[in-house]
Amino acid sequence: MFLVYAIALAFVGYVIYLFFDFNKGLSTTSSVLLKDMQSLNDRLVDIELSPWDEIDILSRIGDAQSSKKIFGDVETAVLYSIYHEPILAYAAKRYLHDGTLSFAVKFDDEIYSISPHNPTTLIARQGDQEVARIDTKELNGTRNGLVVKINHEDGTDLLPVKFNGEIKLLINAHDAADVDQTRAIVNKETISSEERKLFLLVLSYALIDQLI
Repeated sequence: MFLVYAIALAFVGYVIYLFFDFNKGLSTTSSVLLKDMQSLNDRLVDIELSPWDEIDILSRIGDAQSSKKIFGDVETAVLYSIYHEPILAYAAKRYLHDGTLSFAVKFDDEIYSISPHNPTTLIARQGDQEVARIDTKELNGTRNGLVVKINHEDGTDLLPVKFNGEIKLLINAHDAADVDQTRAIVNKETISSEERKLFLLVLSYALIDQLI
């Protein structure tokens, strides 16, 4: 009986330790949050993706796996092109106590870590370098003076994507009834490599958070 009590006490102590370590990690971004980001990155390292040569071939079809963790649910998913090639992968964790989202995304054989900076801003990093900021309320991304915004509240079947105010892409709304939902992006104008990267980072968040 003593052994049972000892095991139970040890378990309670471990849970309390994890709780305080978790809160410390969220407040300092030096403990649990960093561990989580590394864990999310590790989930993507061995996933092999096909080259994503054309921006308009993303499909909404994909494979996903979810797992329950002590402080939040983790989802790992792969999205395909309209030719059924894997072209985008992500691993995301949503914390139960406040709904905060951290995720890693992989495309073009590069992995980006996206973690909370404040209640409405995510920081996207590649390694230790900050590459973009994502405003979760406005659904836009900023990088070196470039602003990419997905008008997810537009209310139309084709949502406009603005690059410094100019519409260059359209995205099929998730609940559109009269469009082919397997094809997510409609190209209007050519975009640069920098515009493409920032757009895909914002798009990844929007898809994970089911905003579009």
